[in-house]
Amino acid sequence: MLGQISVSQKQGKRLGLAAKCRLSPVLQKCGLRLCAQSSYEQAAENSQVILGLPVGSSVLHRLVQGAELPEAASEEPAVAASIDGGKIRIRSEAGSGE
Repeated sequence: MLGQISVSQKQGKRLGLAAKCRLSPVLQKCGLRLCAQSSYEQAAENSQVILGLPVGSSVLHRLVQGAELPEAASEEPAVAASIDGGKIRIRSEAGSGE
């Protein structure tokens, strides 16, 4: 069900809601996932179809900018990076390309 409800500060703390937040934690998570897979404009369009709730691209942008995302961790060093679809090899300190 979509709509507005009023909760007290005590209720908000127990539910894990941020003050003056317009999106529920579940909708925030869905919005972040939509933005991770496409542009902000496409994510806004998809939110209407998937969630049944129109969320503007600027709202999604602010959501992503304010999110505390963990750093990516990898056990192996990167050997290549892709920028705009082009692959770039990363050289080692010795410059051997390995």
